[in-house]
Amino acid sequence: MFSSKVLPLLCCPTDHAALEFRHATTPNVNPEQMAWSRVGGDALMCTQCATVYTIRDGYAELLPRAEYEHTTLYAEDEGGHILDYRDLGRPLLSAQVKNNLLNEFLRFEKNDVVLDLGCGNGKFAYWNRDKVATMLAADLAPWFADRARAELPLLRADLRALPVRAATLDKVFSIDVLEHLTRDDIARVLDETRRVLKPGGRFFVFSNTREKQTLAPLMAPQQAVTRWLSKRGAVDFTRDDWRKSDHVKAIRTYEELRAMFEGHGFVVKRVAFWNGVLQGWIENVFMKLGENYLSQKARGENKLEQQVRARSNVRAAMQTTRGGKYIVPLEIASKVMQLDITLFGNLRAGPYFVLVEKQ
Repeated sequence: MFSSKVLPLLCCPTDHAALEFRHATTPNVNPEQMAWSRVGGDALMCTQCATVYTIRDGYAELLPRAEYEHTTLYAEDEGGHILDYRDLGRPLLSAQVKNNLLNEFLRFEKNDVVLDLGCGNGKFAYWNRDKVATMLAADLAPWFADRARAELPLLRADLRALPVRAATLDKVFSIDVLEHLTRDDIARVLDETRRVLKPGGRFFVFSNTREKQTLAPLMAPQQAVTRWLSKRGAVDFTRDDWRKSDHVKAIRTYEELRAMFEGHGFVVKRVAFWNGVLQGWIENVFMKLGENYLSQKARGENKLEQQVRARSNVRAAMQTTRGGKYIVPLEIASKVMQLDITLFGNLRAGPYFVLVEKQ
């Protein structure tokens, strides 16, 4: 739910000037502001360039006038269906591991003003909204979950031109985003993140480089089993393959990553790597077998629709008294996956969690 209360934090994404809020019922007394009357609802207007930004479906449209060459396929129309974004479950499996590391590294405080940079459907912002004073969430694609639309100030924004005033945020986090960006775009995102952070502000990132896992030999048996199951139709990665199809992985190694942060005014405070030895078995074998079994029982015109319906059915069941049959084993699996970080977090891998601070 977008609220005018966050207006002091926001600015025009093009020229960084202040924004003015106008309610739909406010009359247009100034002929020079007739643009308001064509919006048909609440809106924001730049006080300098007079660009009008609409507010719709629980979020503010704050895209810059400039267009960039590279974009994400998530912004395409079919993305919302494939991403299965409308429902929000509880943090489980990989999401629980990421959320645990997010909280461990950033240590949210009640007075914090925080931005989820590239929030997807808004789940991480939603799960942590009550721990801070203000939780903003921004993404280029408008695939926000229903509960996120109802309870978060959501921004449809380009991460390379944030509609956020300089030095207003205490903390920023970005999960599963940088791997989708070119090197030039990562540089733009880092510059923008540094601009909006207060001095000493902290930035948490989960992403991955092209670097090979240190424990790759231990992961080879799981990968062989996964390939064998895929060939026989026992597991299906259509949705996962689509999600990863625009991965760029512009940064090759951790040294390059560190140098990039330092070159844009950050200092690395902490890092942990994710060698997914246990995660691979749980999510790519056991969970996929379970998903395949449940999707066969779910209705849908194709395999993808069946998978989406099966996931929705499980989330709905978790809200009922019989939800324990799913919650308990998934919680156990999540705790086992966390051992990958506890046991192997110091061993180099492509996936990484990093905490940096604005110098």
